[in-house]
Amino acid sequence: MAAENYFEEVGAFNDISVALTVGAPGPDLLVHTKDMLQKATRHRLTQPDACQLLQYGLTRGDQKYPELVAKFLSRHYGDTVSSETIHANAGATQGAVALAALLLASGDFVFVEEPTYFLALDLLRDDMLMNIVPIPTDNEGMNIDTLEKSLITCKAKSNHKVTESQPFWSMIYVVPTFNNPKGFSMTSERCKQLISLARKYECLILCDDVYNVLSYRSDDPDKFVSAPKRLFAYDDKSDPDYKGNVVSNGTFSKFFGPGLRLGWFEAPERILKLLYKSAYIQSGGGFNSYTCGIVTSALETGMVDEIVIKFRRHFHLRRDAVYNAAKQHMPEGVKFNKPQGGYFMWIEMPEHVDAKDVLKICKQEHKITFAIGEKFSSVGKFRNNLRISFSYYDEATLADAVQKIASVIKQLI
Repeated sequence: MAAENYFEEVGAFNDISVALTVGAPGPDLLVHTKDMLQKATRHRLTQPDACQLLQYGLTRGDQKYPELVAKFLSRHYGDTVSSETIHANAGATQGAVALAALLLASGDFVFVEEPTYFLALDLLRDDMLMNIVPIPTDNEGMNIDTLEKSLITCKAKSNHKVTESQPFWSMIYVVPTFNNPKGFSMTSERCKQLISLARKYECLILCDDVYNVLSYRSDDPDKFVSAPKRLFAYDDKSDPDYKGNVVSNGTFSKFFGPGLRLGWFEAPERILKLLYKSAYIQSGGGFNSYTCGIVTSALETGMVDEIVIKFRRHFHLRRDAVYNAAKQHMPEGVKFNKPQGGYFMWIEMPEHVDAKDVLKICKQEHKITFAIGEKFSSVGKFRNNLRISFSYYDEATLADAVQKIASVIKQLI
């Protein structure tokens, strides 16, 4: 039978009943997006200018896109987002590649959280040939002292010539809100310290802000409490040493549909100017112009808000199911936190327990998979950790899977 999506294509579900590796909405949720997009498409294609969606698109996205995205984010962030900072991209992955390719070069240094999103590691290290520098994290964010020492050491080694078109010699890549894989949100103090270092050492900070609207900080899934203040907002224009060192890279993938391949940059003026001048933009116009137009209609009619509220409630309940099952069944010595947002729960087992061994038994006996901690390290650490995604399956399936994983861990402790 032919594969119908990427996960099937790469074999994520082959002889597997529950793939807790999958970080995406499940089909039970995406059906709601499908229905909304049918309405949004009719709305947009009946407009007098509908044929313009098939032309090379506006640089920043469909005409109303920056304003509507800013208003949408302001509602769900609980903080003001300016439309002047919004620029469409074709999803967070394309956004990261576009910025890194424009502002950096092969061999430049990228400082990453340890652990971090494993595909970001692959993209930056293997595809873009950049030098990865891992910085340890705790539940507040990057270790600032270690980062500063690494910045000093690496800047002395850097061959990157800072120019007007490439004003940064390095990049700090972070998932500051509802971190992947650990689930923490960077504290206010750590955010301020990170901004200070980026300004002092002329670094770009790229925030993978893909989970910010998926906050479960309220105990009641029907009451929404927004995520902590995003890192971008700490790079304050009123500061005397402000230059604009932070880009927030967002996407509709996590709460509307990954197949749309649409997102946004929230970026300072100096970086937006460089984007506008790039041959990448000049050759193709705005990114993913047709889809951008359809989603603009979905934003304008309130459909995206409706979907986000629905998705968020389901993810909240699924988070509860995973956490409660872990709390009930995980043996003594296993550590985990209650994720306050996002998709993932990070589990730390005693040091002598290897996640690969747990995974092998889970696959053989229960047809369950999860992501091993070692994947999230650039230096092979976290062998006794694993990451569970709770976005794809319903609560009963998730609770049962966690109970079975716990039973396997008990065998190996």
